[in-house]
Amino acid sequence: MKNNNFYHIAYTIALILLFTQACGSSNIDLEITPAAQAIEASEAVGTDEVPQEVVTPTVEPTSTSVATNPAMSTPTSTATSKPFHIESASFEFEGQERNYMVFIPDTYTDSQNYPMVIYLHSYGWTAQQGMDYTQLNQVANSYNFMVVYPSARNNWNSGIGDHSGWGTPNHNDVGFIDVLIDMLSMSYSIDLDRIYAAGYSNGGFMAYKLACQLSHRIAAVASVGGVISTSTLADCNPLRQIPVLQIHGTEDSWVPIEGKTGWNSVDQTLKFWTNINDCDKADSTIIQDTDSTDGCTVEKISYTNCTDNSIVIYYKVINGGHTWPGARPTSYGNTNQDLNASVEIWNFFKGYQLTPVSIESIENDGSP
Repeated sequence: MKNNNFYHIAYTIALILLFTQACGSSNIDLEITPAAQAIEASEAVGTDEVPQEVVTPTVEPTSTSVATNPAMSTPTSTATSKPFHIESASFEFEGQERNYMVFIPDTYTDSQNYPMVIYLHSYGWTAQQGMDYTQLNQVANSYNFMVVYPSARNNWNSGIGDHSGWGTPNHNDVGFIDVLIDMLSMSYSIDLDRIYAAGYSNGGFMAYKLACQLSHRIAAVASVGGVISTSTLADCNPLRQIPVLQIHGTEDSWVPIEGKTGWNSVDQTLKFWTNINDCDKADSTIIQDTDSTDGCTVEKISYTNCTDNSIVIYYKVINGGHTWPGARPTSYGNTNQDLNASVEIWNFFKGYQLTPVSIESIENDGSP
């Protein structure tokens, strides 16, 4: 018995020595690629409105849920408690498959209703690229609201096509967003009085179109680098006052503040909404220049004393480009770092919710 134990111990020691020698001679490289490398690679300039990025993976685990039934079918993403993650889904609307992603904060529970921001991506980008660029999910997780990222088919039918060279398909995107809200309300605990729309560039044009045609569903809107097009303005009859936030760089060469053929200027856009909201007072504040290296500063102009406590706010980014303040720099002009657009948008949205609108007004509106 003792001899057997001795041989067993010796055999074990020999195996350990062999394993140690093998590990010592191995050459295993574990490399973590910095996000900055992907960001640098993303800044190649193409012919689209914004650079065609290399999309870096988000840190949140992703689950996929796809609805296969027609427009009012319910996505299969149902659960009594959902952890911090993103869900992808699609449904058929007017004969076409429409896709979207939903960000769910890690505090989500079916026992309470959550505000929701609809984020509308820019011309030539995807919903994923918009998600990565704005970093809106981090703000949503900190402040406990949901974000839905719908995907345009090619580009949003936002009115941006009023200017030649910016063609957009004739899709019923307002109707798609309207049905999307219904779909999401069947799958998640959403506060239907606190649904907001925010967009960048062409997504900003689209946010204004939703303010005009879905004012009974959207409580407030924000546009970064987008204006209201001439066709959208001509057909804009909101059922209520709409709180509006505009963020725009004075050196934006893609959507100039002075406007273009088919696109209203920033001043014309603001004048339209201040008239809609019956605002008669304007105050200006200079935002502290906390980053003197970003090449731009910010002036905040607030149009107040409006009907039904509505408001219009304009963050004028002096020397700013066609960019999202607080985001990573791009080749499309200066990116202001004194302001975090995602945080400011939520700080603006959280103060507003829908006011009652009569059913008769909605039926007579003529919106899709």
